[in-house]
Amino acid sequence: MALAFAIETHMKKHTRSRSILVQVIGILVLAVFLLLWQVNRLSSAGVMLLCLLGLSCANYAIGNRDVLYPAFTFTAIWAAVTAVYIFCPFDIRPIGWKTVGILVGGVASFSIGCLLGNRRLFRMGNADGTNELLDSRDNPQARLLLLGYTVLTVPIVIFDIQQIVGEPISLSPAFFIRLRTTIMYLYFSDPGTSPYGGWLMNRLVTTSFIISVLTFLLFVMEEKRKWANLICASCLIVLSLLFTGRTFLMQAFCGSLCLVLLRKKNRNFTKIALPIGLAGFGLILLMTAITLLTKAETQGSNGLQVATNMTFEYIAGPIAGFDYAVNHPAEFQDQPATVFEGILTPLSRLELIRYKPPSASDDFVFVPFPTNVYTCFKPYYEDFGMAGCFLAFAIFGLIEGGLFHAAVRGGHIAAFVLAYLSDPLMFSTFDDHYRFIMGYIYLGLYILVYFYLLKRVRICMNVSSAAPIAHPHVQESSAR
Repeated sequence: MALAFAIETHMKKHTRSRSILVQVIGILVLAVFLLLWQVNRLSSAGVMLLCLLGLSCANYAIGNRDVLYPAFTFTAIWAAVTAVYIFCPFDIRPIGWKTVGILVGGVASFSIGCLLGNRRLFRMGNADGTNELLDSRDNPQARLLLLGYTVLTVPIVIFDIQQIVGEPISLSPAFFIRLRTTIMYLYFSDPGTSPYGGWLMNRLVTTSFIISVLTFLLFVMEEKRKWANLICASCLIVLSLLFTGRTFLMQAFCGSLCLVLLRKKNRNFTKIALPIGLAGFGLILLMTAITLLTKAETQGSNGLQVATNMTFEYIAGPIAGFDYAVNHPAEFQDQPATVFEGILTPLSRLELIRYKPPSASDDFVFVPFPTNVYTCFKPYYEDFGMAGCFLAFAIFGLIEGGLFHAAVRGGHIAAFVLAYLSDPLMFSTFDDHYRFIMGYIYLGLYILVYFYLLKRVRICMNVSSAAPIAHPHVQESSAR
């Protein structure tokens, strides 16, 4: 028996080493190819890509070859976007060495923080049987109550949108373009406020958007009834279209992908490369479709080509935009601090401090096409400098690593929060969503209300319904 166990252990180690060796060889071949390609045209972007590929490889090994390890996801996405930037099909602003240092340093800081947060590196598939996302106590009534709230807010939002635009809702691109133009005008005319009616209507409408996303993620994590999932997804799509932006759909897409992958015991890249690739392609198609539907520039005869080009600009443009901000600090120095805008703006409205809220959108620069997105690093770099930027992302990495550490071991709430944070993680190359304070307030209240209040309250129709619904694993253990 001992000999058989030793042979089995040796074979497992040999198989694992061989798989890692193949991946390392593949990375080295790619690196050599890139170096040869860069011989005659050594560029800062090429060097940045090589550094990001190296960090991706290191994080993949540190995270025990788990694609959900936040540091690997972070570095891999930055490497992929940098590759798109290098091979962009049209002219784009070249980045300087200072920009490369800031970006690579920020990604490395996140990786270090994530390593510290993920204190005990785990063995995949050996989390003491706790890698299940369903709680041992389930309460469908609580989820239906949240679903009912989301369903009821849809007609209220529709009514308010009709008041904003001044016409009935239609599914034509012209309507969504007018709606988006009106909403953006109201945002820009009074920064820090919402265009949705008075105080009560403002709270109700804006809350319905974020609650629809959180409820959708909750249903992906817990709900098994298809009809309930269908209704929840339909409400999310309708509300996201009425919002006219990509934010909430992207949050739902990234979060649900995270939750689905958490159910898998083996998240080795070679095992799930195809579904991950299809998900990424689907995300790009979704961005293109939303752009095609809500942008006035895409309504001509060549609208699809324009929408495709704009998608490339969204992916590659922020790196060039951040380089512009780094090399033209005088053009951004008069902008108010934005990292703590979510805290400072309410305090200023209460006249407790003097603070002018920033515009709802950054100013456009030309790289050479217009862009007003500058990656996740811009607010922290401008407010706190290079060292403060690195410290901020080390903290973000620490938080993400801690959540990941808990989620893979069956932490129910940790998995939910990790799914919510997958959007700022996966879209870090585009914009910074880590600093949206109100989002965390809504998230905290949602967790408190659902996990600690609603799930513990049941409407008992008979004696048998009062008993908590046990998880199948719990029943099996009891039987033994």
